Amino acid sequence: MTTISQLPYPVKYTVDSSKKNPLINIPSNKQEYPQSNQRPQFSLINANTGQALKALTLQNTLANNCKTDDLKYLILNMLEARHPQTKQHSIGVAIYAKELAKELKLPDEKVNEIETGALFHDIGKISLPDDFFNQKNLTPGIVFLCKNHPENGANILSKIASLSKPIINIAKYHHEKYDGTGYPNGLKGEEIPLETRIVSIADAFDSMTRKKYPNQKVKTFEEAIKAIKENKSGQWDPALTEPFIDCVTRK
Repeated sequence: MTTISQLPYPVKYTVDSSKKNPLINIPSNKQEYPQSNQRPQFSLINANTGQALKALTLQNTLANNCKTDDLKYLILNMLEARHPQTKQHSIGVAIYAKELAKELKLPDEKVNEIETGALFHDIGKISLPDDFFNQKNLTPGIVFLCKNHPENGANILSKIASLSKPIINIAKYHHEKYDGTGYPNGLKGEEIPLETRIVSIADAFDSMTRKKYPNQKVKTFEEAIKAIKENKSGQWDPALTEPFIDCVTRK
């Protein structure tokens, strides 16, 4: 057992070099996504930014030896270790994004790429301080760190050799907006990759309808649909809003 924190609640993770993927314990009858009772083998609660990134760097070394399906479990377990609601949100976004990609009749390989990118899109949040997740003391510094999470996520994922550029771009650009008012690069319209535009609308819908943070006001399904309609051509690609609404209202 290795400890990388001097905090009262140390950040610990298990490293056993005798196993191929030492941080993953996947049952032979695994379902599509890890279930909530499949607890991670390490914890990043009370970790500060530097400690969380150090843990990620070490685990990315392990991730390079993973197949894509196993890598999903590793990344989702890391998210759960930091903030379980972010893991559940990532799964929700992946479900919506996959269904939209299928609705658009994209090739199976592209659908799988979009699903994987959606699962990983918020990995940069693992380095945010506890006050962000608790929504307390949201100083300008914490807000600045939050706005850096897309680029941090892309940097983390870029170190995993098996991941494609579109998957990395989903993490980097999922807060860009169709009208050019997003971040980190202010991309506009089709400057934003299609894969990212798909995940962005799924991300927004799941965020509106899922309680991720204390005191968050959650929209009903109908309210979220209305918000998507009202913001098409602004935040989201107008060519994707109707297919998305059709998809989620049917399924």
